[in-house]
Amino acid sequence: MKDTIIALATPSGESALGLIRLSGPDAGAYAKKLLKLNSGKNIENRLVNVGKIFYPENCLIDEVCAVFNKAPFSYTGEDTVEITCHGNPLIINEIINAFLAYGVRIARPGEFTERAFLNGKLDLTSAEAVNDIIKARTRYSMAAALNQLQGKLCKEVDKIHSKIIDLLAELEASIDHSDLDEKFIESGEIKSILMDLIQEADRLLQTAPAGKMAGNGVQAVIIGAPNTGKSSLMNLLLREERVIVSEIPGTTRDVIHETLNILGIPVNIYDTAGIHDSGDFLEKKGMEKTVDLLKKSDIRIVVLDSSRPIKKEDKKIVRDVSDLSNIFVLNKTDLEGVTYLKDIKKIFGIDAIPISAATGKGLEILEKAFYDFYFSFGYNPEKDTLIANARQENLLCKTRDCLSRGLQSLENGLSIEFLASDVQAARKNLEEITGKTSDEFLLEKIFSKFCIGK
Repeated sequence: MKDTIIALATPSGESALGLIRLSGPDAGAYAKKLLKLNSGKNIENRLVNVGKIFYPENCLIDEVCAVFNKAPFSYTGEDTVEITCHGNPLIINEIINAFLAYGVRIARPGEFTERAFLNGKLDLTSAEAVNDIIKARTRYSMAAALNQLQGKLCKEVDKIHSKIIDLLAELEASIDHSDLDEKFIESGEIKSILMDLIQEADRLLQTAPAGKMAGNGVQAVIIGAPNTGKSSLMNLLLREERVIVSEIPGTTRDVIHETLNILGIPVNIYDTAGIHDSGDFLEKKGMEKTVDLLKKSDIRIVVLDSSRPIKKEDKKIVRDVSDLSNIFVLNKTDLEGVTYLKDIKKIFGIDAIPISAATGKGLEILEKAFYDFYFSFGYNPEKDTLIANARQENLLCKTRDCLSRGLQSLENGLSIEFLASDVQAARKNLEEITGKTSDEFLLEKIFSKFCIGK
């Protein structure tokens, strides 16, 4: 039998109210021991019960409201009690310690949601969405998480899973009755089904970049030659003086990272060391980090300086990112111009956004460019079903690879047993996405990222 767990479900620190959550087979029994209702009755199911908590027996801790939800009609699928008390940390700790004295255990991170998953209240994609909702910081990251919580991804995966199960049934029947002349399914039909399944997997996989960026944020790095105004641009986007700005080249020697909300899009933005030839050890280290970020980022904001001629460092940077996704910015347009937009077009064949990090001119256009980049993938988190994370993407890739191997086996004329083995492997990978099959280590890894009260 599972033990009963307890945790504070609201943030720690002083507040008007605090919510303490219990879950487990004896949650109601423990509440009855400590809670004396004003009505004189026992705690009632699915009602707000008002009373006082005493511990020891005649020592009042607080007057509280408690809601008892009997299994299976609760978040975890177990008996649960949620106690709302005054938000003084001293009161909260005394209530929790009183329950601990009776044998209740402090919950592990994510253990309430883990129990909800294990008790069939949530599939694994919906459970992951719970954590994404808690951490969401923008409109679109919240929308993506809510869609997943509602089971939209699970439904898409289940459609593919159902077709795989139907195909496996036909293949297994053919293997079991291979001594008969009758064919249960023709090779042409098998090929058509496999190609359809691969196409459906590909369709879902195409949503992964948009889904992962909605949850984790667009990874954006500001790059450029020294003293082009990269740090000033970072401060402008953040709307605060986050980075030290100086006319001395090489001021930024390390990567500076902040997260911001740009028109509902979460953006993780990195200010980097200027790229140029340097004998300074620290500058070289900073530039090594910059080069590494260039490869990993979703988009690069390349800063050029309108107040000076184009230099060899500028040309090298533009050349190095030519095959990547970029936003080109011509900064310092408030100063007397030397390089203009027409020069950028002539030299590099690219369009740039004219801005002034000093005055804020062009900021709205730059922010719209981030918005347009995200939606260039063709998906809207408020409407579309998206792959949300690398785990889901990796398992769907494995599913697709297994189906492709099965198709290859069929086209090479191998026996149906080889095909069935590949389709069976595809089924197992797909089931891991929603948690139909999952190992204890995987669950521990997923739920350890949650806060304790969830």
